[in-house]
Amino acid sequence: TSIAEDKSYQIYEIKVEKETDTNNYLKEIQINNGTLNEEFNKENLNYTMTVTGNTNSITIKGIPESEYSTVKGNGTYALTNGTNTINLTVTSEDRTERTYTITITKELDDDTTLKSIENSLNNTVIKNDDTTKPYDYLINVQYEINKINITGIPNSKTSTVSGNGTINLQPGDNDITLRVTSEAGTYKDYIVRIIRDLSNNDDLSFLFVKEGGLQPNFNETTIYYDVLVPNSVDDASKLHIEYIPEDKDATVEIIGATGTLEVGVSKEIQVIVTAPNKINTKVYTISVTRQEATTENLSLLKLETNRGELTPSFNPDTLLYELTVENSVTDITITAESI
Repeated sequence: TSIAEDKSYQIYEIKVEKETDTNNYLKEIQINNGTLNEEFNKENLNYTMTVTGNTNSITIKGIPESEYSTVKGNGTYALTNGTNTINLTVTSEDRTERTYTITITKELDDDTTLKSIENSLNNTVIKNDDTTKPYDYLINVQYEINKINITGIPNSKTSTVSGNGTINLQPGDNDITLRVTSEAGTYKDYIVRIIRDLSNNDDLSFLFVKEGGLQPNFNETTIYYDVLVPNSVDDASKLHIEYIPEDKDATVEIIGATGTLEVGVSKEIQVIVTAPNKINTKVYTISVTRQEATTENLSLLKLETNRGELTPSFNPDTLLYELTVENSVTDITITAESI
């Protein structure tokens, strides 16, 4: 504005026109997981990167160089195996565009780790970190448990586990192998040791003295017996004591089956059963008495059974016989008649 001395004035008008910003470059590319293979350069429009198979998503953000520019394509992307392409388009103030392309290669998942091991008993699973032991996981079960279902859970959803299923258990150590196979085909084996307690069964299922019958008749819960033997059996070492433990892994020891047998004097012989757990024991005591000499004829006239046939056939002078019966037979009757 120009003002004269007489207060008159003249206005000059200047119209200023600012050009729109043409900058459509990125200043940087931010990635939350991994790095670009190439160093960022705003003039380079193509980039690559590789992520591991367990990377399921990635977040990318392009930062524009100009405050007047906008970026399309920023965000979080789910990744599939193989090639994934992400475009970041920068639009300048004057509406010109520049597109940056990022090619992401997702490898096949090679995760062979186990997340957990589940079992049908819900027993505690102990992870073993001691590399000197030949197993990776340990489960303890009671003797009464004879089977268990094991399920290995992989850390990666793309991995598979073989070896899962129901396992029949023997007393003691039972080792099974769980193999985790990754999507990439790699695998790792894990040894699960299930320790079933040893039996506490210290019973006999059979006890027999060849030279004389037990009184009372044998029963696994009866531990004291009397046996009368002929006068001819003058030494305990001549006795034939037969036994069968209920548990095949139990051990049996006979103590006292030595020394002279005096007429009319009882001699105790112990049959000691030790359970497989080496803790529980049961002692069956046999009191053996040698009879006086006799001139009486003690032979039998007849010996019969209602099940099967005696082998050999009965003979008064034969004192030992065998009898075979079918598996379904649970009892027999013996009939004897003296001369």
